[in-house]
Amino acid sequence: MIGNLAGQLFTSHGTIVFVDPSSGEVRHGTFEHSPQNTLLVQQGALARLKFTEAGIDKEIVYLRDYSAIVGSKKFDSPDVLNILPGTLTPKIFRGREFGLEKGGKFLCAEPDGRITLSRPACETWELFHLREDAKESSGTI
Repeated sequence: MIGNLAGQLFTSHGTIVFVDPSSGEVRHGTFEHSPQNTLLVQQGALARLKFTEAGIDKEIVYLRDYSAIVGSKKFDSPDVLNILPGTLTPKIFRGREFGLEKGGKFLCAEPDGRITLSRPACETWELFHLREDAKESSGTI
């Protein structure tokens, strides 16, 4: 996964990563019922998630309990005002699946649909892939 590319990000369970437009929170859900508004953009050895909708791009911030776009309602509390978006480091694990690491923690597709930066190891819930074929079926959790 080294190079410059962008694509829709899927979890190891086949769900797609997206931003909920009403809350600004990053989540994952079935391809058929989720907006396709988030890309994984890779530049060299680093990557970042980017929200793109109606020609507007917004950066994403990754936290222990949730991830959300900069400027969303999720960031109304003072404890998150100084947090800046950042890059993730893709870590190849098996086949085309990879983990996304930042500061010793891996991005996790939580069972309840949240995307968190909370796991010290890369297991099943922390594995992602880019969709290679539009016909690839989506999964459920």
